[in-house]
Amino acid sequence: MAVYIYYLDPSNPNVEALMPGNLQAENANGEARVLETYGMINVELKGDAGQKLNIADGSVAEIELPLDPAQTGIAPSIISLWHFDEVYGYWVEDGEATLVEGKYIGEVSHFSWWNCDAQFPTVTLCLNLVDNATSPVSNVKVELWRSGAVYPRTGFSNGNGEICGLIPKNETLTLKAFNQCGDIEYTTTIGPFSMNTNLGDLVLSSAVSATITGNLVDCSNINVTNGYVVLDYGNQLATSPVTNGAFTFSVLQCPAVLDYTLEGIDYDTFQTTNDLIFNFTNSNVGNIIACNAVTEYISVQVDSNPIDYYITSIDAEANQQGVGFTISAQLSSGAANEWFYVGLGAVTPGNYSLAQFGLEATNLDMDYTVSNNLQLNLASYGNVGNYIDATINGTYTDLSGNIRTLSVTIHVLRDS
Repeated sequence: MAVYIYYLDPSNPNVEALMPGNLQAENANGEARVLETYGMINVELKGDAGQKLNIADGSVAEIELPLDPAQTGIAPSIISLWHFDEVYGYWVEDGEATLVEGKYIGEVSHFSWWNCDAQFPTVTLCLNLVDNATSPVSNVKVELWRSGAVYPRTGFSNGNGEICGLIPKNETLTLKAFNQCGDIEYTTTIGPFSMNTNLGDLVLSSAVSATITGNLVDCSNINVTNGYVVLDYGNQLATSPVTNGAFTFSVLQCPAVLDYTLEGIDYDTFQTTNDLIFNFTNSNVGNIIACNAVTEYISVQVDSNPIDYYITSIDAEANQQGVGFTISAQLSSGAANEWFYVGLGAVTPGNYSLAQFGLEATNLDMDYTVSNNLQLNLASYGNVGNYIDATINGTYTDLSGNIRTLSVTIHVLRDS
């Protein structure tokens, strides 16, 4: 039997990218809620044949989550527990936990993602971020702060400058908008809101916006039709799919940072431009050429379906609780809530059955209650900065009872 545990600290700057779904929820009365997390944990228990085990009907197990020190002064003594519903994509209230000597302790009826959260009645808030010329500004980070909160709710404006989402009802909130370097460009107080509200345009009057355009081509100088471009500027990454090669980014300039980096990926040839540095003196970069081999990636293919690639935002690190490692990533297309995770409790090259490793990905739809014959082959486990190479192959049973064929290739740089 093997147990896999992953704790997600609310202080993690990537918490909203690493957690499943977002902090939208349904409480025990069936009411929509927005949550403020005090820590999350994912628990998996597997039998010797790789089957996913769970707690027997009518029984419970105790879980413990350490309290983030920054939340010590505001943490409630009793807090609701929530599990993540993978079918509907939101959190569901299920029990409670008690704060005891710096830990939340509670009982759960099954193993999955569990979250300690305070809940709030919600309304939907929408707004548009525009510059002085009323042009929409995309990829702007916006934070909403509740009074006394340690961590904010965070969102990013889309290509039309829009942000919409659930917020706490009948509360006064502080809104902060940041440029790509993390500098505050705009702050104001909004609310309270008792009903769904569209604030309309928020003008970032002091911001200097810029539009970056260009064309992604392959080694033969032909427009890429199946690919994307990543912008790295200041403290932010943004992704833009290409349309017959063309791509566009709208950003807020940082006065002290004049350079930005682009990387284009061609899925059809699996080649990249590598990192290319540009200056805002020329925001039309012309053609950028994807003609270099990709150096780090995860590929996942189910049956003969198109391959899903994970190329950016890959995190490969040693286990915090002993021997082994975990690898997580978000889908390179930038699709929301598309993620991959694998964990292995060993670092010795060799073959491992599903009973010995953990595997989750949003496109697998795997039924762990049925024995599956997936095998992980660890070819190499390098030092920090070197490669972890592994493959996962075999068949598995999905939630509908269908036998599916899986092929995974992992070629990633170890981060820690």
